Amino acid sequence: MTLDWVKKYGRRTFMSGDFGLGVVAALGFGVASGLDATLRGRGNDLLIAELGLGIAVVAVVLAALAILVAMLDEMYLRILEYAGGVRAAVMPYRTVAVAAAWTSLVAAVGLFVFDVVPWWARSGLLALASGLAVWSLYGTVQLVGLTAKHGIWRGDLLGVIRDARRNIDDVKAKRPREEERASG
Repeated sequence: MTLDWVKKYGRRTFMSGDFGLGVVAALGFGVASGLDATLRGRGNDLLIAELGLGIAVVAVVLAALAILVAMLDEMYLRILEYAGGVRAAVMPYRTVAVAAAWTSLVAAVGLFVFDVVPWWARSGLLALASGLAVWSLYGTVQLVGLTAKHGIWRGDLLGVIRDARRNIDDVKAKRPREEERASG
């Protein structure tokens, strides 16, 4: 994460609802696992689930991004450029993919060290992995809505193009008749 990225996207990313929910989840899991030894005892199970969840979310995000990229043509590219550019359109997908990858990474590291670190480190690992998982999961739900919006906008654009072509065809069809009337 470069300083340039933070200046351009940091505020929108770290002030977003999905990030905020992830922070709340991390704090909740941290406190709960710090107070409850039974929860810490099930930490390996939770980390395995979060490892799988992170991998699955990355796959879903890549699929959604592929849908967005498949919609790009010259006309839709112009619309995206007007709305902030392709980079801005792709950034939410990148952000969720990175959060999901970090979910898997933290969970994988946690699985390796969970049984040898003190209780407070276990709680920290569970809190961090769980917060990232919640951020990723909620971010994915938002991406579904965003991708659907792109689909709707693309459909609207195709409708406008179709209507314009019909109007052009109507004008062309009327022209010969008008020429016949003028010559007759």
